[in-house]
Amino acid sequence: MIFFKAFILTICLVNSTAYSIPLKNIILKEGMRIAVYPGSFDPFHKAHMAIIDEALKLDSVDYVIVYAEQEFKPSKPNRTYYPIRQKMLESVYHDHPQVLLSTERLVDIIKMLRDHKVTVIALVGADNISPETIMFVADKWIVNLRPGFREDKNILEMTDIMGQPVTKIMAKDGEVSSTKIRQLLIQSLTEASKEAPRTLPVAGPVEKIIHEKGLYH
Repeated sequence: MIFFKAFILTICLVNSTAYSIPLKNIILKEGMRIAVYPGSFDPFHKAHMAIIDEALKLDSVDYVIVYAEQEFKPSKPNRTYYPIRQKMLESVYHDHPQVLLSTERLVDIIKMLRDHKVTVIALVGADNISPETIMFVADKWIVNLRPGFREDKNILEMTDIMGQPVTKIMAKDGEVSSTKIRQLLIQSLTEASKEAPRTLPVAGPVEKIIHEKGLYH
């Protein structure tokens, strides 16, 4: 008889007062299939949500862990304060049964999953396949095809990354990007009205956070 190792994983959220509160518990079991979706999410928008939805439609995915990157990146020196980006994720997924959030470091999340013999799936956009991303040791890959990469022969013919199988998806709202949203908000302040756009391609709770915190102005 095979005895499955089980572990109660408390996924935590760092709130604005800088302490952790338990978000949800799951039982990690050998053979579970969990996709890990890392990103800056600055801000978290509808295309990100669509990618998560598409991944969860696959029979090969039980849960998605959405990870707002904490580590400093020279390419993104002005990234919004981490707890605010994490709060955006919590505002959307605080009660979703298959979407998990964690304040642990990515390397520690992966180690925890490995320790419990979970199948680790890397969920990334085609534009984020880089030497840095490939360091992410995964059993499988899910790659979202964004505009500009949907006709890329190398991406379309890709069947594996570092010897691990690739599944390609094409989520809706692919034209949306965090960069475009930030540019839209900055541009709005240079116009005569000096008013931020009334609607953005983000979930309502995220838009509320953006306006309340005066982000990207």
